[in-house]
Order: sequence, then C-alpha cells, then structure tokens
Amino acid sequence: RRGGSVSQRFSQRVYAEETTNQSPTEAVEEGDDKAAGEMYAQIFGSNLQMAVWVSTLSLAGFTAYKEFQAGNSEAVGMLVAPPAAALVLIVVFLTYWTISTNAKKERRAAKKAQREAQGPL
Repeated sequence: RRGGSVSQRFSQRVYAEETTNQSPTEAVEEGDDKAAGEMYAQIFGSNLQMAVWVSTLSLAGFTAYKEFQAGNSEAVGMLVAPPAAALVLIVVFLTYWTISTNAKKERRAAKKAQREAQGPL
C-alpha cells in the first residue's frame, strides 16, 4: 500500500490520467516520430556501417590490384589480406545461412507431414 493521505493519492491518480491522455493527432505524430527514428537508426546504424566496410575493403582490394599490376608485390600482401578475409567470412556466413534455412524447411516439412499423418483431432 502506498503511503500518503487519500487526497494525495487522488491527486496523483488525476495527474497521471491527465498526463497520459493524448489526442489522436499527438498519438499519430508520436508514432510517425518513432517510425522515422527507427528508419534513421537503420540507415545510420548497420547500413552505414556496412557501406563503410564494403567501401574500405573494396578500396584496399582495388589498390592491391593496381600495386600488383605496377609490379610492387611487397605492398600487395597487406592490401589483399583484409578483402580476402572478408570474402572468406561472407562465404562462410552464406553457407551457414543456406544450411540452416534448408534445415528449418526440412523440420517444417516433417512437422507438417506428421500433423497430416495424425489426421484431424
């Protein structure tokens, strides 16, 4: 039980009701702001980070290719290593995703076949 007199509790409840009541337009504006904030977070969060990584690794690979063409093979190793490692990681993640997606599909198909074999309950 909360402390305080009855009048204090009543005034707290009235204040809480007054502050939580919003007009429909305020609720829509708040929803739009939240959606816009989520969109900006997506753009400037993971999407921007991915773009920076792709740009950096692409530039390193391109520079390594140009150095290799110019005959400067000493600088090529350090420039090729990050894009090559990124390519290996991408292939590994895509392979994992493919295997896990196929396994999920097989499990779903097995469950569906099991439900159909049981018949209606």
